[in-house]
Amino acid sequence: MKNYNKLEMTLDTCVEKTRININDLVNSFTSWSFDEEGKYERFNENFFDIGNWTTSFFTGMALLSYEITKDTYFLQKLFSIKDRYKDKVEKYWYNTMHDLGFLYILYSVGLYKITGDNDLRNISLRAADELLKRFNIKGNFIQAWGNINKLDDQYSGLIIVDSLMNVPLLFWAFEETNVKIYFDVAKAHVETVIKYLVRDDYSLYHAYRFNIFTGEPIQPENYCGFNVDSHWARGTAWAIYGLALCYKHTKEEKYLDLSIKIAEKYLENTKENLIPKWDFKLTADAPHIVDTSAAVIAMCGFDEILKYRSMPKVEEYIKNTLEIICEEYVNLDLSCRGILKDAQVGDKVKIAKNAYTSWGDYFLMEILVRRLTKCEVFW
Repeated sequence: MKNYNKLEMTLDTCVEKTRININDLVNSFTSWSFDEEGKYERFNENFFDIGNWTTSFFTGMALLSYEITKDTYFLQKLFSIKDRYKDKVEKYWYNTMHDLGFLYILYSVGLYKITGDNDLRNISLRAADELLKRFNIKGNFIQAWGNINKLDDQYSGLIIVDSLMNVPLLFWAFEETNVKIYFDVAKAHVETVIKYLVRDDYSLYHAYRFNIFTGEPIQPENYCGFNVDSHWARGTAWAIYGLALCYKHTKEEKYLDLSIKIAEKYLENTKENLIPKWDFKLTADAPHIVDTSAAVIAMCGFDEILKYRSMPKVEEYIKNTLEIICEEYVNLDLSCRGILKDAQVGDKVKIAKNAYTSWGDYFLMEILVRRLTKCEVFW
């Protein structure tokens, strides 16, 4: 691959920044989500807050760093916060939401796979049980956000496309225990997401609202894209990767087929610029900024697809885009916690802007691990 050394240098930097970041993260109770200057520690959100979905992108990077280096330093740091993750699903379970998948796959599930520690298995299964509790039987969906014990919560009956990355926690729980409800709930939710969030042209809504009492669909909604009818780039990337992972766990061909259709739509929208704008349907007066995190997430999904299907255009996109990312969008300075520049944050309420993000850094490292090593990822 052209610029192979630059890619290797970037991966090495990911490991070295993780060595610094994980040491400071374990002594901090903030969620370390994003920051314009890469100073993640100053993000104003507690680990135990219901909105936290991002802390484990750093623990995920520590897991990958261990896989690459076999340096037990990373495992020692990860084990030091085991009780924190246990408390989140046992003492503060009411302050959790569907991003239990992000939080526990990239912490306790991954660490259990590496070490076989039974406490980590139990913590992971408890997280899966809390995710199960969010399932609405009438509507066949897992509610995304909010306290499910509050019927008037502003997020009642809401699903979002990001959820496709969280259901692998349930698939893992089924594979670990052979308890069928984990599999059945995950699959039912995926079917609902496909039915209501994927448009006929393979663009996607970000969110959809249902009546929590009857399960009846109400309307599409938007929290992260430009507007309800737009085409949020990172949501597209979540769908590509999430559906490919659903295929991995179920072997349902239709999930892989749909992942490919959405991937082809993504490629259509990135013909002129490989790094996508944060939304593919922006008006002239909207902020026309890129989202590098959408690119690296999509590439991880593309790489997963390539395990099962030969797609030269997808392979070409990964090679060319990864070169651009590592040449133009990474910060190799170890004094900055962040790595991937120009990821997008903000939504319909907050003006879209670029920042370093925990998820952008993690998925950059994951695609580099996928392409440059034989290490396994944890989904």
